[in-house]
Amino acid sequence: MRVLLVLLALLLASAASAQEAQYARRTAALTDTPAGGEGGSLVVATPLQVLEHQGDRALVRINAWYPEGNPAMLYERPGKRVLAAMPKGASAAAMQGLGETAIDETGQSWTRVSLTAWVAGEDVTADRAAVWAEAEALFASRCTVCHERRVPARYTANQLFVFLQTMGQRAQLARDERVLVLKYLQSQAKDATE
Repeated sequence: MRVLLVLLALLLASAASAQEAQYARRTAALTDTPAGGEGGSLVVATPLQVLEHQGDRALVRINAWYPEGNPAMLYERPGKRVLAAMPKGASAAAMQGLGETAIDETGQSWTRVSLTAWVAGEDVTADRAAVWAEAEALFASRCTVCHERRVPARYTANQLFVFLQTMGQRAQLARDERVLVLKYLQSQAKDATE
């Protein structure tokens, strides 16, 4: 009986941690209600937490940062241009401050917030590796045509952001493809764990 209780506790703990390890499968529309409404955009591969489901919609929470004066652009970490979401309308108005601030290396102040909004359930996945596999395929096929393969760990997340602004167009990547490849490369940047 004791072994059964221990196994049950482990399964529940595993389910809880699996619940927390969710990501945006693609760049997707955010809405302020399950039925719709303007809410902005959720960026591919952004970590999130699913709070509930209603039909084919999922209520998600994204914890992110915005630079002083620009709450319309949310980033995964302060001082790093790793885009998480772009809230609009009621979703932007409903953001809650988490009481944390950070100062980046430029002296800019960043505020941590929590954004809760609705997305299509199909736009959420626990399999971030599958998202990265798609990005790797694009990177390997489109970003090595003109030059040798770059090693993202040699660059910072912000340097990669600048590179992809130009190189993404030259590689003829669509906007969503550029964002996907950028997030993939930034996940391997030399400052990815800071």
